[in-house]
Amino acid sequence: MATDTVSKKAQSKLSLSPRDLMIVRLVGLLRFVRAIDLSYRLARPTLVSYYRRLLASLCGPEDSQGGFLYRFAEPSIRKGERAWIYALSAKGAHILAQEGTHLPPYKLRQLSYNYLRHSLQLTSFLCTAHFFVRTNPSYTLSREMLSYELARHPPTVTLQPEEHTTPVAVVPDAFLCFERGGETFPVLFEIDRGTEFQHKFKKNLRNRIVFLRSGAYARYFQTPAVLVAYATTGALPERETRRLTMQQWTLEVIDEMITKEHRQGWRELFRFCSLPDTIYDQTTALFSEPVWHIPGLPDPVAFFDSPTPQLQE
Repeated sequence: MATDTVSKKAQSKLSLSPRDLMIVRLVGLLRFVRAIDLSYRLARPTLVSYYRRLLASLCGPEDSQGGFLYRFAEPSIRKGERAWIYALSAKGAHILAQEGTHLPPYKLRQLSYNYLRHSLQLTSFLCTAHFFVRTNPSYTLSREMLSYELARHPPTVTLQPEEHTTPVAVVPDAFLCFERGGETFPVLFEIDRGTEFQHKFKKNLRNRIVFLRSGAYARYFQTPAVLVAYATTGALPERETRRLTMQQWTLEVIDEMITKEHRQGWRELFRFCSLPDTIYDQTTALFSEPVWHIPGLPDPVAFFDSPTPQLQE
């Protein structure tokens, strides 16, 4: 009986090539993936059809969860063809666990539309970052930690409202660290879809400032340098209005929490840009052109315009 079990496990492993195993692992790490995401992440945009066939081959029959991945149609309010979205199945998670990678399968019944859109836009941004460094050899992406991973052992900071101390988890959508010629550009990245009102945005921003100022950020991520980058997404002009509003809220929170002589330094830690829902339309501009805004300054800057600011006490 034990021999039969070992044999079945061996056969399951053999049914996946190293390339297939890498794809299954990547889908598990990113949670939700489309063929276009893999084409940017791993190769070039013209290979979407190739990755569509590859992803489909890893799914079960008739899109059941019997494969290493499962798929479902991207929700849309527009008529026309919709892209397939791929996620890790229980079988895929089992195979990865045998290889020492423990990633949870995602259950479709837990899925909300807003969570899915947010996750897909995060996937698009991350794949755009990989495309950028692959096509610009002077840059590398040396570290990448996503919220799904960070949430398992989250960075925390202790707040002290009046007489009580409250530990609060501070989990960005992603932590990325770019490198260029000896310079490092660590980034706490956030996707914003306009679902947070002023109170919640300011509360989260205060927690992040305490997290940065307390030294908890530098200890957790092992670097004193940081940019906090927010990308608003959606249609014009709403996303531009949201970007301007978030910049104003950030100025108000910094004025509230930071002494006057240090305010400009703290403002320069923050970057804001607005992106279309199809982030790949901005692949070239996102990291190369001045599309990022610093609160309180009139002109946009490029993402890597200057060395990443160091945290101030």
